[in-house]
Amino acid sequence: MLLFGSGALIALIAPASTRQSLARRFRVTTRIAIAFAVLTTLLMLPLQAGGGADDSSGFDPALFTALLGARIGELWMLRVALAGAVAALALAGRDAASRALLVASGALLATLALIGHSATRSGLAGELQEFNQAVHLLSASFWLGGLAPLLLTLRDLRSEPGNRDAMTTLRRYSLVGQIAVAVVIASGAINTRLIVHAWPLDWRSSYQFMLAAKIGLVAVITFVALVNRYRVAPLLRGDARRAAALLSRNIWVELALGAGVLALVSAFATLDPA
Repeated sequence: MLLFGSGALIALIAPASTRQSLARRFRVTTRIAIAFAVLTTLLMLPLQAGGGADDSSGFDPALFTALLGARIGELWMLRVALAGAVAALALAGRDAASRALLVASGALLATLALIGHSATRSGLAGELQEFNQAVHLLSASFWLGGLAPLLLTLRDLRSEPGNRDAMTTLRRYSLVGQIAVAVVIASGAINTRLIVHAWPLDWRSSYQFMLAAKIGLVAVITFVALVNRYRVAPLLRGDARRAAALLSRNIWVELALGAGVLALVSAFATLDPA
């Protein structure tokens, strides 16, 4: 999510004159994100083969072979191929300013919609649910992942309040970010109804309790984002340094809450929604 979101901001939102500079300053973070994306993709099926063993004794080669022949194994091989494309682009010197890397990382991210609870239906209904989940993942990644390089832009604005490129990046992200937030909320609500078949109000269910907690955190992040957009951002026309400092602080809050959301999703994604 960090790889796709930061790439979307740098390659598509930032002015052309600053893209290479932003990508260069964000290069270490980009490489770390690529390494984790590739590593976790490679480990996904072997870890499932270990966790699914009846005796819980560790990796089960027979189970792994069986999974390879199932749909989940086919999807894993597709994801491994996409992860390989991401790694190859990185080795070829592509960074966060590369649109090819953006497309590859977006495809790798979107394929997560083809597994898990969002892939429990078949036919057209299942395809629509997977599409909705992919949209949810990509829009959430743009929203949260784009915040990380935005901190570099705000640093530039604090040191040079009249920096036009920084102001342009902020204005563009603010506009597209509002759309992304709306899409995240709408697609998330649709996904909740499709998976749980109700609102997550039965807190005796661990899945529903953590889903409700996730929704609560997203509501708080949305509130902080609205404060940034409608209360803090207008201050840039006056004391730009102070406004940039306030925006930076609030973005760190959004990122911390976003990490909490991802931790919850990682936990309840393995549970029965009932």
